Amino acid sequence: EFKASVIRNQFCLDCILRHAGQPHSQETQLQLHSPPAVTDEQISKVSSVLKSLTRDWSAEGKIERDAAYSPIKDLVQKYLPLLPGNQDCFAGSLSTDESPMTDIPKICVPGSGVGRLAFDLRALGYSVQGNDFSLYMLLASDFILNNGGICFPDRQISICPWLLESRNLHSRSDPIRTVRIPDVDPMALLCSEHGVNVPDFSMAAGDFVSIYTHEKEAAQWDC
Repeated sequence: EFKASVIRNQFCLDCILRHAGQPHSQETQLQLHSPPAVTDEQISKVSSVLKSLTRDWSAEGKIERDAAYSPIKDLVQKYLPLLPGNQDCFAGSLSTDESPMTDIPKICVPGSGVGRLAFDLRALGYSVQGNDFSLYMLLASDFILNNGGICFPDRQISICPWLLESRNLHSRSDPIRTVRIPDVDPMALLCSEHGVNVPDFSMAAGDFVSIYTHEKEAAQWDC
């Protein structure tokens, strides 16, 4: 069972790497006679990605998502409400006597991780840009948000995010517990909207301070 769990995780990681055009585990083994040493830091980062995918994109993570993200979304909607014209524009339902509005609020999500909060805000109708410094998180979020039909709710990928855990275990089966991702299909929303003023959605890779202190970013964000 432990070996099967390792294979599940490796399959998910290989899908992420293949989507990014990077060598995956099978290709690396064929190219190298002796695999490169893996550091504890790299193992920790990969483990964090698997846990983040579980929290953000699985049904099991909904309770934690609701606790962490719902207050943020509620306050955004309270203090940065979408005008009726905004919602009509991106939904493609402008009436003939309405003029299109171009001031859809723009939100930046620093430390966006694997992208669920940024996606949820975009689903509400805001223009959103996620930002993260971690290449590991960026590769995983790109795969989930732009995987081109490799995985979606009817064709989920199984992972075992707690495989390396040795604490907070209640039974021997806890480390090999399997979850399925994703619970929603981001592409179904991001590719289905056709309107006069569809909100933007993007991800920016790099250090938050380095990117958003640039003069071109001044006064570009509402939140």
